Amino acid sequence: MVGIHAHTIDILTENGEILTTHRRAFGDSRTDTSDYSTSLAMLMKNSGAWSNSGLRRETPDLLRTYMDAQPRNKLKDCLRIMNELTDQYGFRTAVDAMEKAILTPKMKGDFYSHVLETGRQLSLNRKIPEKCPSKKRITDSRTL
Repeated sequence: MVGIHAHTIDILTENGEILTTHRRAFGDSRTDTSDYSTSLAMLMKNSGAWSNSGLRRETPDLLRTYMDAQPRNKLKDCLRIMNELTDQYGFRTAVDAMEKAILTPKMKGDFYSHVLETGRQLSLNRKIPEKCPSKKRITDSRTL
């Protein structure tokens, strides 16, 4: 199901729960938008699609190179970490935390724990947190 609003389009479950919200794009020519949450969810199921994904193209060089060099199981771990951080703090913070963790020599503990802690610290330092879509229930929208 879909909830169509003036400035957004909601992708809904059969029960009316919001899976994700896309901002509507208007213009005289083609407009493309991407949604990190749905891209990450699909890539975690099929990490082999990473090399051709739009998300990969939007990932900064350092992180993209690091993730490209990982074997499939480690790439899945990276995507899982990116997804968790994106859900909690937003995509920009997730990317920054992962890059910072890559550059940190001799980190204590495992990569996963280090990246999560780095993301938490970065989010505390951000003045305006990124808005993550909420999973609220739609009660008054028109659905198709």
